[in-house]
Amino acid sequence: MSEKKRQFMNLYKTIILEDNGYMNAELNKLFDELLEEEFENKPELMSEFIQSIVNKNSFGEPDELEKIEQEIKDIRQQMEIMQNSLLKISKIIYSN
Repeated sequence: MSEKKRQFMNLYKTIILEDNGYMNAELNKLFDELLEEEFENKPELMSEFIQSIVNKNSFGEPDELEKIEQEIKDIRQQMEIMQNSLLKISKIIYSN
């Protein structure tokens, strides 16, 4: 990643995402330079780059993998509870 991209990412994250600010002169200058030099004056590529910055710094819903991992953990806990209950029932039945 180029130094300009890295600089733009850091400034965009700090000014726009964290401080809810607006594009300042420095950000605008970097934006124009990146659009021309890195993205060949293709606004859709610049837009994708900015969206990637937003996505990397957004805290949304847990992704599918995290949800599945939590479900597996819950199921294992339920299985352990059921196994312990069955063991107790077995002991009661066989002790009489």
